[in-house]
Amino acid sequence: MAAQQHTQQQAQSMAEFEQQLRDKAQKGDPVACFQIVEHFERKALAANKLEAQNRINLLLEASNKGVGAASLLLGRWYLNGHYVNKDPAKAILFFEHAGNVCKDSYGYYQLAEMFQTGVGVKAHPEKGLEYLKKAVDLHNPDAIFTYASQVLKNDADKALQLLKDNYKKHQHVRSLLFLNDSPEINQSKVQTFLENQHQNDPLISALLAFRYLNQGKIEQAKQLADYAAEQNNAVGCHVRALIELQDEHGSQELAQQWMLKAAQLGHVDASYRVGISLLAQAEQQNDPALEEKIVQQALQYIAQAAQAGFAPAQFSLGQCWLQGIGVEKNQQEGLGWIERAAQQGHVDAMFTLALNLPVDHAQHLPLLQAAAQAGHPKAMLCMGLYLQNHAQPEQAVEWFKHAKERGDLRADFMLGMAYLTGNGVEADAKHAVELLNQAGEAGDVDAYFALYQAYRDGNGVRKNKKSQAKYLKLAQQGNHPEALKIEE
Repeated sequence: MAAQQHTQQQAQSMAEFEQQLRDKAQKGDPVACFQIVEHFERKALAANKLEAQNRINLLLEASNKGVGAASLLLGRWYLNGHYVNKDPAKAILFFEHAGNVCKDSYGYYQLAEMFQTGVGVKAHPEKGLEYLKKAVDLHNPDAIFTYASQVLKNDADKALQLLKDNYKKHQHVRSLLFLNDSPEINQSKVQTFLENQHQNDPLISALLAFRYLNQGKIEQAKQLADYAAEQNNAVGCHVRALIELQDEHGSQELAQQWMLKAAQLGHVDASYRVGISLLAQAEQQNDPALEEKIVQQALQYIAQAAQAGFAPAQFSLGQCWLQGIGVEKNQQEGLGWIERAAQQGHVDAMFTLALNLPVDHAQHLPLLQAAAQAGHPKAMLCMGLYLQNHAQPEQAVEWFKHAKERGDLRADFMLGMAYLTGNGVEADAKHAVELLNQAGEAGDVDAYFALYQAYRDGNGVRKNKKSQAKYLKLAQQGNHPEALKIEE
């Protein structure tokens, strides 16, 4: 009953707020004209053309009376074709109006993005830079960040100063995270900045705590992370969890609690870790209902991280869709998420996507090759097989060697057969048997059968009926089709 009354009160308050906006807009208040459009756009798209035109008219009135945000929104609508036909030329006019007339720095920033990236117009980097500098002169924090990232390659110290000032003056978080992570910026200078600025700043305290943790300064890290976590900073909670995991006297239970809190506060890596941990817990349940409940919780955290663009989570979510873990199997949805991860260079995702594409697909070989070059053992093996099947045995052997170095057990068999037959290398039956033995020790059924043949024929080893029988039996137990046809 109380909850129902609270909901009714909220609805009444919202209705009163909306009516006040309408009254102000009808009296020509330009800010109200913009606010009412922004408010209803958040609630829902216009239901019909009449309502859409009314929103456009309200923005035009606000724009003409100097509300820069209205000019910006109209510019974006014309750029994207929202309620109007796409018209980059009109978008430019509205962005210029926002900058020149309304003195809204984001007008110049939008123009900089258009001309630097070629969105809606032919790319013109010099013109884009002119607009960007205008936005910087008006102290636009996003423009300062973009400008700093562009001057970084030529003047790292200037970029560092711009980013530091942008955070100190505007609390621009992307600037802080960028300077904290960029290998092109002098990180000892960054650490000095963090140490000088961490007082009463939970995010800087958390970043500094992570640095101290990696430097082995556990107590200093813990003190800073505790402060950040107490302020409900997601990074601080995440670092606090890592401290418990890395400290030899740490508590697994505390680590899980901090990781969960970090995930609930939106920390992407923590969300992913919690999701994977919950999936592992679900597998240990004997109660199907409880198992399903935990799986659904896991999917929520993994999806949260995936939607935030975290490649490992995107790959894991894709696997859940492909395998039907917590959801009904959906190959299209699964491969869609895996493709997103692959686009970010996630090696397992590139390999999985390659395997799920037809061999003659334009992206099959490039994805397979990219995964192999990134060190994926199975991708290396598959590259070897591909080249072997396309009459390039020497290159195939090189990939098999790389796969073996990376610990792929099947590579021993493939190399063994190459040396046995002299395909891509000089034949060496003795070395071939050594490799086949290694593959056999790992349980490779094809290797068992090849060893049976080697001991039967005396190829690379002396003939040995006992060994011959041993490997034939192992091959038959592994259901090797050729071995099953043999009776000895």
